[in-house]
Amino acid sequence: MTLVVCGQDITRLELALLDGSSVVQVKTVAAPPEQYLSTIAKSLAAWNIDPADLTELIVVSGPGAFTSSRLSTTLVNTFGFVHNIPLFSVANEERLPLAVFIENGALAKKESVRYAQPVYDRPPNITLPRPVK
Repeated sequence: MTLVVCGQDITRLELALLDGSSVVQVKTVAAPPEQYLSTIAKSLAAWNIDPADLTELIVVSGPGAFTSSRLSTTLVNTFGFVHNIPLFSVANEERLPLAVFIENGALAKKESVRYAQPVYDRPPNITLPRPVK
């Protein structure tokens, strides 16, 4: 079984479960990044999937909101490392809904990676800390 995680949008997380090339489940959950981990855990439990059942992880690495892209790649990297699951990364440049992205065959472009890195469509806008008064 393959878990696909797509956190391109700051307001939602998209997940898919594949058995080979067949889509078993696709789910979109309204969730901010701080709820991504619990959303993944609850979804796997609802689907009766134990991490040991997963043979690969695919993360949609972006482009997308900076925070959601960073967090989704970090969570999948950690999950794959802890459970020793092969990791793949793929970019969704058109920001298609996950179901459409999969249906269009985009997962064929996945790349095997040791650690996934987020893909950004513009330079990061990191602000400097405000001075303490």
